[in-house]
Amino acid sequence: ALTINPATLIISGSKTYDGSRSFTSTNSTLTISGFLNGESLGAGAVITATANSANALISTNYFNSVNWTAGTGSNIALASNYQVPTSYSATNNVATITPASITITGNKSFDGSATFSAGNTVVGGLLNGDTLASATASNINVVANGSNYFTTFALANGGVASNYQLVSTGYNITNNAATINRQLITPNYSVLATRTGQSTYTIMSVDLYGVPGMAANAPATLTYSSVVPMN
Repeated sequence: ALTINPATLIISGSKTYDGSRSFTSTNSTLTISGFLNGESLGAGAVITATANSANALISTNYFNSVNWTAGTGSNIALASNYQVPTSYSATNNVATITPASITITGNKSFDGSATFSAGNTVVGGLLNGDTLASATASNINVVANGSNYFTTFALANGGVASNYQLVSTGYNITNNAATINRQLITPNYSVLATRTGQSTYTIMSVDLYGVPGMAANAPATLTYSSVVPMN
């Protein structure tokens, strides 16, 4: 008996991450070659292909199925005469998914950290129920406002952060801006002083509590409400 095996096609495609393994003529760029005897898919053919993984930046991602609805014209290829490679091949089966772009803006009070929680951010562009866990700014200080931006981020509930990229890799007021506000505090001073008169004291040292990330500086003047002598 004579057996004719399907010829192997060359397929490649690229798209932006959308959470699915499906590549179509509308959401991606698909290229199929390797047809024999002058055959083609015909004018207006509709191609669909399914990748092995839906995630972005998988260097060995490949297509494990491809289908098409033939277009018009002569010498149209029969799908049963062809097959796709069964595994990744850099030369004849490559599926490329690039990260989707997202925006992050954030606003919080100074706390000595570059990390913003999800509750202090506004995110745009996440897909398929993905949510932000945290984002990290390039600077922890209030003085950086107007140029501070987010450099990295993490997703909640097992989301894959590499499926996304920031629209701007630097500061942008509308799509990548981190704002840190001055924190309102009530300082609490602990003072060590030497009595130099009936009601005058010479300040020896000052400790300042309740100000995160800041060291104490002795004030030029100090008003006290009570004095506790040290034995």
